[in-house]
Amino acid sequence: MSGFQLSTARLLMRCMNEEDLPALRAILQNPVVMAAYEHAFSEQEVQDWLRRQYMRYQEYGLGLMAVCLKKTGEMIGQCGLTWQDIGQSSPVLEVGYLLCQKAWGNGYAAEAARAFRDYAFEQMNAQEVYSVIRDTNRASRMVAVRNGMHRAGGMIKRYAQMEMPHDLYAINRREWLRVTARPGASEAWDLLDIHRNAIHRTVLRRLRLPEGCYHLTVRIVVTDGEGKLLLVHSAKKKRPNMSPWECAGGAVLSGETSLRAAQRELCEETGIALDESELCYVGSVTMGNCHHDTYLAVKKLPLEGMAFQPGETDCARWVSFEEFEKMPAGRMPSPALRHKLRTEQPFRAMIGLD
Repeated sequence: MSGFQLSTARLLMRCMNEEDLPALRAILQNPVVMAAYEHAFSEQEVQDWLRRQYMRYQEYGLGLMAVCLKKTGEMIGQCGLTWQDIGQSSPVLEVGYLLCQKAWGNGYAAEAARAFRDYAFEQMNAQEVYSVIRDTNRASRMVAVRNGMHRAGGMIKRYAQMEMPHDLYAINRREWLRVTARPGASEAWDLLDIHRNAIHRTVLRRLRLPEGCYHLTVRIVVTDGEGKLLLVHSAKKKRPNMSPWECAGGAVLSGETSLRAAQRELCEETGIALDESELCYVGSVTMGNCHHDTYLAVKKLPLEGMAFQPGETDCARWVSFEEFEKMPAGRMPSPALRHKLRTEQPFRAMIGLD
């Protein structure tokens, strides 16, 4: 294992060694970083932590690795694969990550975790990969969401004579293949009947749907909770009668739920990562050969904090509800659903119209 290396655009991951102890102390002895553990580690706990990784390297050929900046070689955190007991019949493969405080907010954790996720599926033939996350650790949950994971349950960990609730996030091989599909690859959609019942057939995007068949799409209305709503600007050329400003959204992919698609599309097109529980279902309409589901989410985020999907979206703006209601046809909620947002609780309260 001593020669193991895994690299990304900005990072190099390698096995930890004794020379990494100062960087390891900066992580494990920082009470802010270690909030999920309820305490900063003692010197003995730091030594035990490093020794435990050595044992994992030797026994399993994996463990938490040093995450280093390529430009400088500085160790800024840990990330890797470990076997974890989550109460199932056998341990599960987990992607874990823990970065020093000064490295937060740069996307390093998601970049490193994504590399190990891909390594698990590509090199270890994994069928499912988990992240076990303290229920209070929103930042770690959002890393999991950005890397295509979804909440798959919960568990209680007993640590230092305390019971600590944890969320289980997971991604299986089929979902991984979907989120890592090469650009331009054809999407597959599950076909439904007029009543949204599955007819157990799929069709590739851009192919004509069979007569009497429908597919499912989602739109996500994001509000700041103070009367403003988020519109993204489509990077694609639009027809003359269509506005390039629209709500985030897209097609539900084969094997995907409507709610999961809403979470994925919002993250892809704006960089906003939300738990599924933060998306509120507004309603559905059927137009043409599509069933359109609309969700509402509250997220106050400056535009400069958003990340746009190349070839899909390139910028965004906040608009008043009055302007939102006047937006022309395109990827927007139907007039009936916009009326519902304006007149019904809890939607009015979520938007901040009261």
